This record gives sequence, structure tokens and C-alpha cells, in this order.
Amino acid sequence: MNMHELEISSGDVSVTRVAPGQARHEALSAVARRDLLGGAVLCLLGGLAAWYAQRYQLGTATRMGPGFFPTALGLLLCLYGGVIAAKAVLGRTVRPGAGADAELLEQEVEVVEWRNLFVVAGGLVLFAVLLTTAGLAVATLSSVLLYTVADRGVTVRRALMLSSLIALLTVVVFVWGLRVSVPVWWI
Repeated sequence: MNMHELEISSGDVSVTRVAPGQARHEALSAVARRDLLGGAVLCLLGGLAAWYAQRYQLGTATRMGPGFFPTALGLLLCLYGGVIAAKAVLGRTVRPGAGADAELLEQEVEVVEWRNLFVVAGGLVLFAVLLTTAGLAVATLSSVLLYTVADRGVTVRRALMLSSLIALLTVVVFVWGLRVSVPVWWI
């Protein structure tokens, strides 16, 4: 250990504090680097969305224009990304391989549930295809049934009850409540 580095050990995890003269990127763990990159991407996407929404009339808080909501969402996304990136930079860093907890932390970040990703993407495509051909009720029922496949703990009975309830609520809210002009059935 040199004079520029202070190492504190507690249990299985070692925490390194960086001295002012040492490069900050060396002390960031793999998790912190991913959070920093993810936060920066979210901030960039939010900024782009808010910038693009400026092409539409903003309006006021009481009389919102078509650009108000996309601008607000873009700014919120940018803020959220900034918070994630700041937490990655300002937080203490856990060195990979410093103990069982650090190894578990690294493993949790890298696990991708590819099956669930494709199920959700397939559900979105199924909804889009069935909406115009079979109607809102059938599209919602079918896509929610497909989404329940992602959770291995859901029984067939629960999946049918959940998808039926969500389809009913979707029709009530959008067709009857908001009067959205969309076919309910294929007839």
C-alpha cells in the first residue's frame, strides 16, 4: 500500500477510498462503471427527448400543449440518469474479488433473463398485430397471457384471471371512459 491509498477491511469486503491525486476511474468497480454508463445513456436519451419535444407547443401547466408531456418525461428521465450516474461516482467502490459479497454483486449484474426478454418483446408485437385485427379485448387478453409465461410461478388459473381482469379494465378505461376509437372485438 502506498501513501495515496487507504484500504479499510471489514469482513469479506474491502473498501478503497481514493486519494485526491489518484485517477478516479481506477477505483470504480465494474458495477459502478455500468451504473455510470447507464446513467449517462439515460440522461442523454432524456435530453434528446426533451430537445426534440421543443418542436411542439409547450403550453402552460393548466393548459398543456402537445410538447408539455414529452418535455416533462424527457427531463425526468435525464434527472433519473443523473442521479444514477452521481451515485456511481460518489459512492464507495467495492473492489471485485475482495470477498464473497463482491463476487455475488458482480454475478447479479451480469445475469440476463433472455427468455423473459423475448417473452415481453413478443407480447408487445402480439398486441400490436392483434389490436387492429382482433380488437382491444383479444389483443390485451392474449398479450397479458403471454407476459405471464415470464413468471414461472404463475398458474394457468391465475394467468387467465389476471389477463381477463386487465382486458376488462382496458376496455372500460380506454373505450368507455376515454372514448378512444379502437375496435373492441374483431366483429
